[in-house]
Amino acid sequence: MSVRELIELKRECEAIEIPSGTRRVLPAGSLLRISQFLGNAYTVICDIGYMYRIDANDADALGVAPIGAAQEEATTEATFSEPMVWDQLRTIYDPEIPVKHTSHLGSPAAKQKNWQSFVR
Repeated sequence: MSVRELIELKRECEAIEIPSGTRRVLPAGSLLRISQFLGNAYTVICDIGYMYRIDANDADALGVAPIGAAQEEATTEATFSEPMVWDQLRTIYDPEIPVKHTSHLGSPAAKQKNWQSFVR
């Protein structure tokens, strides 16, 4: 299914209008275009320009396969380790943060100086 493709709503379903947050029931047969899917919701644009959020539980109304089953199969148990975190942090590129500062936060010298990093 193409992102630009208009799809017909297979059954009526509840949607939340963006950005107002007003709940609406979209009737079956409404023409929609899926603009994105993030985790547990689809963002769609109707043929007259309104934007809505449709819960992933209503994926069948959009004519797409429910994502929940596929995500459960794809989820695997992984072990967590601090070296994995540091390896991932070393891949970050931000021109405003020099690499040496991100890679040295967990070093013994940083711990000795009691440097702390805060995540917001």
